This record gives sequence, C-alpha cells and structure tokens, in this order.
Amino acid sequence: MHWADRRVCVCAPADCSIHLHSSRASKSGGVMDVYRGTVVHCLRPQEMELLPDHLIGVENGQIKFVEPGERLEELKEQHSFTVHTLPNSQFLMPGLVDAHNHPSQYSYTGTGYDLSIQQRLEMFKIPTEAKFADIETARTIYQKAVRRSLLNGTTTASYLATVHLDSTMELCRICADAGQRVHVGKVNMDHEQTKNSTQHSVEETRKFIKSVREMKNPLMEPAVAPRFASTCSQPLLKALGDLASELAVPIHSHLGQQREEVTRLLQDNPSSRNPAHLFEMAGMLNSRVCYKT
Repeated sequence: MHWADRRVCVCAPADCSIHLHSSRASKSGGVMDVYRGTVVHCLRPQEMELLPDHLIGVENGQIKFVEPGERLEELKEQHSFTVHTLPNSQFLMPGLVDAHNHPSQYSYTGTGYDLSIQQRLEMFKIPTEAKFADIETARTIYQKAVRRSLLNGTTTASYLATVHLDSTMELCRICADAGQRVHVGKVNMDHEQTKNSTQHSVEETRKFIKSVREMKNPLMEPAVAPRFASTCSQPLLKALGDLASELAVPIHSHLGQQREEVTRLLQDNPSSRNPAHLFEMAGMLNSRVCYKT
C-alpha cells in the first residue's frame, strides 16, 4: 500500500499517539505539518525497512510525501509548514489495523479463556453487556477502550458493540471525536437468553445504519453484526443478510471459534454442512464480510 493511503502513529517505549496536529496553510492552500524522525515500515511480510531521519508531510489528514530529512529546505520552498521533530526514543510507523475488537469486553480483558464460548457468553459477556443499556456506563468503558486502542497504535478498527442502539451510537461519537477510522456494528442476537426479538433486532440495526450515515463521517462505516450463528435464528440471519445487501454495508461476525460451538450449531441446523454454509444460506458470504474464526 502506498504511504499516501495510510495513517501514521508515533510510537515510543511508553507512549503512542496518532494525533498529527495541523497548523499552517501550505502554498497550495491546504494545511501542512511535517514530522521528522525515524520511520519504520514493512513492504513485505518478514521484511522491515528502517528509514533514519525522514520527513512525513501531512495535509488535511492525508500523507502527501515521505522524504529524506536532507530535503527539508528544498521542501520548504514548495510548502509552508511546521516541523515537529521526534526525539530519538520515538519512531513513526503506519497505523495498525484491528480487524475484530469488542470494546464492551474491555473491563474483563484476559479472563475466562479456560471456558467454552457458550460458558464465557453466559458468565461474562451477557451480564456485562446488559449494563450497556445505561449510556453513562457505556461511555466510561468505550472511552477507555478506544483510548487504549489508539495508544497501542491502532488507527483503524472494526468494533462490535452490544445490542443497545443508544450506547452503540455513543461508541460512534467517541470514535469520531478521537479521529479513529472504524467499522462499527450493533450486535444482533435473538437467542432465548437475550430476550431480543428478531423483528426488534433488525429494526434497531436499520436505525443504527441510518444514524451513522447521518453523521457524515468519512472515517466511519456502520456494519451488520450478528454475534455468531448460534445466538441468531436463521430468520434473523436471513433478514440481516438482506439488510446488508439492501444498504450496502459490511458484515462482521464469528465463524466456528470452538469445536463445541460448531457441534451444537450443526445439531440445531441439520440442513447446514458447516458454519460457513449457514451464513451462505442467509446471504452473508460476500466480498465485504469479516469473520473471526
């Protein structure tokens, strides 16, 4: 990927920030800032390139050039900018991409991994996520989760929130304020334990997609997000597949994370050959899906 298509994070042993401030207008009429320091990136797997003393020019949120530091005076003749020089303990790198993140689970990160998917769902996820009906609780957790994500250098993330429309919209506002590029999905379930109806789940998802698009944030896109197949009825999956097709949004979910889950899923859906086939029958396998396995 070309540098102009990327976002950049500034990394240090105990600090990382993607907030690249703009200050002065360039001669082309935009706003230009130049960051000077060591640049690290990878053009191919297992192949890292280290670029000491390089310049990255940022204008209106886009990378305009990556040049050696020795070209600074020459570039000043072409642009008007402010130079931000990094200390030796820091370096610049392309921002990281987190393709699957549950910010609602931030408060119990690292616990319950000795349990099955279903046990963890019942003991941790559903009780914790029920608290996200309160928007203040959601705001507190989501702010911490997004901040931690950014501090770790993640400039692009795919977030799966909870079943709650209002708190999921709060997550969207937090991401917008932080300047993180995101896909955000309002989780869908109509399993008997969740007390969510199929119709309500679909209607809330449609409202969510509409609300996100009304924000007109170029860094944000709504997603359809069934939690995973065993928490959704086939009618719900089919309705969500139709909705994703109708509104042209991506789909994010889980696919066969544990053997017990797959066994139970196939027992409940004898016409399905495997978990992927179940999603395929619902119209949820296409070029815009992201499934965690």
